[in-house]
Amino acid sequence: MRKNYCKYLLIVAMMFLLGGCSYSKGIKIMSTESNTFSKKSASFKKFDGEDKKIIILKKGENLELNYKKTVESGELDIKVMHKDEILLDLKENSGKETITAKDSGEYIVSIKGKAAKGSYEVKWDKK
Repeated sequence: MRKNYCKYLLIVAMMFLLGGCSYSKGIKIMSTESNTFSKKSASFKKFDGEDKKIIILKKGENLELNYKKTVESGELDIKVMHKDEILLDLKENSGKETITAKDSGEYIVSIKGKAAKGSYEVKWDKK
């Protein structure tokens, strides 16, 4: 029994380490969301707040991002940050960007909505 419990805890810990963490704060009205190890997406009638996805990178590792956003009203900003430094500010409605990790650690994909109506999809791949 104890062996199975340890295996279960190890699997859960590996999921968090390999996939990163995700969290939200604020309000979403009439929304649908999807959050996986390599994609975060949502559609909403109103979004006031912030969604974040933490991605762990090693020094020299590349992070390739594909993104798409639709804004019917309000504002929707997508940024990639590391240690409070904005590495990418994705202003276009869609695109593909690649960054190379300057050092190991947490890289954050931040999606902020201000009275936003619309949707977003961000996919990433570590290389």
